[in-house]
Amino acid sequence: MILETSDYSIFQKHSSNRNIDKSNLNKIINSIKARNLLYLRPIIVNKNFEIIDGQHRLEAAKYLELPVFYQIQPEAVDEDIILLNDNMKRWTIDDYLNYYLSKGNIEYTKLNEFIKRNNIDLSIALVLLGRNGKLSINFRSGSFKFPDNIVRINNNLFMINEVKQFIILKGFGPKLFLQRNAFTKTLISFLNIEGMLFDKFMTKLELNLQWLRPCTSYTDYMNIFKKIYNYKNPHPI
Repeated sequence: MILETSDYSIFQKHSSNRNIDKSNLNKIINSIKARNLLYLRPIIVNKNFEIIDGQHRLEAAKYLELPVFYQIQPEAVDEDIILLNDNMKRWTIDDYLNYYLSKGNIEYTKLNEFIKRNNIDLSIALVLLGRNGKLSINFRSGSFKFPDNIVRINNNLFMINEVKQFIILKGFGPKLFLQRNAFTKTLISFLNIEGMLFDKFMTKLELNLQWLRPCTSYTDYMNIFKKIYNYKNPHPI
């Protein structure tokens, strides 16, 4: 039986449970703000009202001053905390896309067609459409809207492909890092820096192609792009 209460004081933190992860808590709070589905994921407590599963959902409900939905499992034991956490696999962005595609959501269908047409990864498509947190929340909640005007997005795709093809044609040896999402995502951000001139970047790239190398972080790639662009440039960024 699923019960409901606004009396948060009846719940107790189990001594075996993990500490609250602030990052995870903020994600849950933002998700609930977009759409409150707490009733679909009740908190599980034992006979002493110690939380076996759902302490982050409880804290999110308290923060938003929302009712808590819970189930009492008198037979629950300490080991169940580990089992429930280990078996809980987070949905990936691909899972969300496939779910809304299965529901016939036209906006996600447009997105999927855009991905296939341009042969790009879903995560790259979402960066092209906008990096802000609201997009991520809307995408997961099912309220994502594919933009009517994608001229800027198509222009970004053109520039990305131009850069990659140029590097392949002019470079020597394997350039596997060109296929990595970290490289492409950073390149998208760089190409959208205010004042950045694409033609000038391509000219500087030819002069300093040797500076390109595989990196492990966004910051490293961005520093290389800026170094290339700013080389003997009277108007650096």
